[in-house]
Amino acid sequence: MPSAAKVIIGSALSAATVIAGAVSLALSGTAQQEGTVYRAYRDLGGVWTICRGHTSGVHAGMVANQSQCDAWLREDLGAATAAALKISPELAEQPSALAAAGDFIMNAGEGWYRRRNQKGVPSPMRVAFAKRDWRAGCEAFRGYVVLYKASRPVAGGQCRKNAKGVLYCQAKGLVNRREYERRLCLGGLK
Repeated sequence: MPSAAKVIIGSALSAATVIAGAVSLALSGTAQQEGTVYRAYRDLGGVWTICRGHTSGVHAGMVANQSQCDAWLREDLGAATAAALKISPELAEQPSALAAAGDFIMNAGEGWYRRRNQKGVPSPMRVAFAKRDWRAGCEAFRGYVVLYKASRPVAGGQCRKNAKGVLYCQAKGLVNRREYERRLCLGGLK
């Protein structure tokens, strides 16, 4: 086998190994944070969701079982972790930071990790990780709670109106999720 092919195969295997390790670190905590709902429902953002945050191909009336939920969680978390590694390759050096970034992407979406706002400013986690400032990247999860458009104030969440009078709220569950990611990230720093 030519040496270039060996390098490509070796890189793919090491990336797969790094991703699998990070998924293992996050899996039980992510499952706990997500909870399990076997019937499709609309989440706070209005997205059809089932099981533990699975959204791909979900529609009204859909029902899943435990084994399907387990498979989707592993698949979704693996894809989100792979996306985190692609965006921030330096995360290969810190498996716990990669695990936290994967959980964040699975929950909030790749776009929120890539950029913080419409102007394309990167998320504070991504900026810190790019500098290999692991602790600052981990701490940044805590303050990165995405607000959602709400029809009325939510119990236990902070809400505010924008300049146009549209109400945006911070869900307590998202505050808890970002704290989980922060602890996951900090827990494995070398």
